[in-house]
Amino acid sequence: MIQWPEERVLMEQILSIKGSQSRLLWVVDRARRLPDFPPAQRIDANRVEGCLSKLWFQGALSQGRCVFSCDSDSMVVKGMGALLCESCSGRFPVEVLERRNDQPLLTAPFGAALTQNRRSGLQRLWGQIVAFAEVHAMGSATSP
Repeated sequence: MIQWPEERVLMEQILSIKGSQSRLLWVVDRARRLPDFPPAQRIDANRVEGCLSKLWFQGALSQGRCVFSCDSDSMVVKGMGALLCESCSGRFPVEVLERRNDQPLLTAPFGAALTQNRRSGLQRLWGQIVAFAEVHAMGSATSP
């Protein structure tokens, strides 16, 4: 499994917190400090379908690299989604596609504290990230 340096840093931070519930509280606290999407971005076109909570996603390119962000009406989903977006941002689309079957989702350290519904929503977010990378892989840089 490929692991990006940013993922290793995030994983080390998460694993330094003892207990899955404490880790989840850390995610929620982190999410509270993130900006909300403005109403113009909280639109159906940006919704990640199939998530019980409302989850919005945006992808962009900056100098050929992906920049991902998300927002949610659930602090847990917002925080977990932000971890996923953060770990994938700064990558070339082809780098994201190299991971399409190797989901860089940091769910394992949260154990049963992360419900199946939330895991499913995050898998759908991962699908949106991969779809964005697929659309933008043609003509972008191949790697750093």
